[in-house]
Amino acid sequence: MPDQPEDNAWYPAILQIRLTDVIIEQFLGGDALALEPLLHEDSLRENGDKARAFIRSTGPQILLRMFRRLHQYLYNVGSANPKVGWGNASIVTEGSPLFSNPTWQLIHLFALRGMFQLSNKNKATLSLLVESEERVNTKLQW
Repeated sequence: MPDQPEDNAWYPAILQIRLTDVIIEQFLGGDALALEPLLHEDSLRENGDKARAFIRSTGPQILLRMFRRLHQYLYNVGSANPKVGWGNASIVTEGSPLFSNPTWQLIHLFALRGMFQLSNKNKATLSLLVESEERVNTKLQW
């Protein structure tokens, strides 16, 4: 990894996970839960008012239906298959051992909770079931 990465640089998912592990250990004293408010603050800073208004206006259903394409944009491994109902959804991520990595799982849940916060759906319930080394099923209700 370069000493001065470009702002729009993209790195393989496993490198992102390893960097997150280092940040948790070196800067958060090993407290992985302390990462969530930092990620939320960063997403608020990175996404302007227009993006936040878009997330609020579209709500979770539309955003979750877009999850397959979003996954392809963010990750170089595996796939994500959302099934979205009214007030509930499931997302099956599969095809990579990355999905059984506890740090990936935590970031995945933090990102989804952040989406619900930005959508003003603060009473969302999320659960994650590791079905195999390469398959995780995330259940959401709001």
